[in-house]
Amino acid sequence: MQIPSPPPMDVHALSRLLKILFSVMVLSVMLYGVAIAEVAPQIQSRPPGTMQTGLGVMAAIVGLGVLYVRFNKIHALLSPDAPTDTPKRLVKLRQYYTVCYVLSECTALFGVALRYQGASVQEVIPFFLCALILFGLCYPRLPSDLESG
Repeated sequence: MQIPSPPPMDVHALSRLLKILFSVMVLSVMLYGVAIAEVAPQIQSRPPGTMQTGLGVMAAIVGLGVLYVRFNKIHALLSPDAPTDTPKRLVKLRQYYTVCYVLSECTALFGVALRYQGASVQEVIPFFLCALILFGLCYPRLPSDLESG
């Protein structure tokens, strides 16, 4: 029994999909920001310093992971002389961009968790700014040799 091969991926459909996914996830980060500004923390005491530090370190590690994927993995696939064929490049780009978006949103979710532990809005704003900066760095682009075709 032979497994049917998937249909070839349309470059423009992939571009639309990535831009829709990007927009929805950026919008969700903005809505998290509105929610934490409006909702009072669930715990009235301040979170311990170790929790703030721990969440900050985790957010930094996740941010470094996003930067690695974006500037190492995705950048290699965006170059016109990438060694892989076009369908595989497009599938890998979709996967890597999705990973970048999910990890970028994690930094904002660390801020949400910190806010619900009792942190002030000013203490969690850096988490949201970092998430939006990471999203900005990961705006979906296609390889230059495929955009025209």
